[in-house]
Amino acid sequence: MLVGISIPQTGRLADVAAVRAAAVAAESMGYSSLWAMDPAPGTAALDPLGALTVAAAVTERIGLGTSVLAAPAYPRPHLVRALTTLEQASGGRLTIGLGLGSAAHHAFERMGRRSLLEAALDQIDGAFPTTAAGHRPAVLLAASTAQGFERIARRADGWNPVDPSPSELEQGWATICELAVEGGRDPDHLRLVVRVTLGLSDDEGGAERRPCEGSAAQVAGDLRALEAAGAHEVVLGWRDDPSLDEVLDRCARVTECLELAAPV
Repeated sequence: MLVGISIPQTGRLADVAAVRAAAVAAESMGYSSLWAMDPAPGTAALDPLGALTVAAAVTERIGLGTSVLAAPAYPRPHLVRALTTLEQASGGRLTIGLGLGSAAHHAFERMGRRSLLEAALDQIDGAFPTTAAGHRPAVLLAASTAQGFERIARRADGWNPVDPSPSELEQGWATICELAVEGGRDPDHLRLVVRVTLGLSDDEGGAERRPCEGSAAQVAGDLRALEAAGAHEVVLGWRDDPSLDEVLDRCARVTECLELAAPV
């Protein structure tokens, strides 16, 4: 299983220096990827694509992804320009994660978020045609409804759920794969990238412990359960507003429990 982390970009870590430090550290620790997201409206944050561009400049190997961008909230030409710029700046390390956006994004609700997402996917397809070598950024979609699962199976490269239980993950993934087969697509070509929110502590949680809370060893066990349910990659985020030192310490602790291998 691959393991990525959410890049520092919100709260007290809405700071370019923190992005640089975390990106370099994550790559050296053996993490597979760095991910940025559209924060809730009103949240202090760096622009997700700007933060990933900063990370691209100070790393060489680690993947870069969005998890997720509220695609209907962006003017499509601007979104596509920013994504193509990041793909070039990273040397082809980009994964594009998109969603409908939350109910807090009222400005585009009346325009039909689903139709706007489909239009954004059309424009991204045009901007990143499959080359002779077959390379283009994977496009993942966040979804939790039957209509969303159908869209993934029909035209996306994978699913990017947030904080599912192992049973929810297994059931949703089975549905998407079945729909892909019905539509003539090979489900083995789809990716399942799960974003989880960790509540890491020095003490083990008791019987009332929520998933992905407690000690690093307990959290590692929960991540392995997601892997067993079908996850190809998990992306770690945090429930609180940690300092940079706290983020780096937590990443190191999870690395040890998961036995991630630093790059040679």
